[in-house]
Amino acid sequence: MLKAGDTVTYEVVQGEDGQFYAINVEVVESDRSEALIGISPDLML
Repeated sequence: MLKAGDTVTYEVVQGEDGQFYAINVEVVESDRSEALIGISPDLML
């Protein structure tokens, strides 16, 4: 799970519904080294 202050990289894609989604989210700076992979509607831009 992401937390406030994490630095991430991500790609943006447009879904069939017209919304933009962040995918392939990877934490690049944090107290932990976990990566979140996949589409996350919670990260809609």
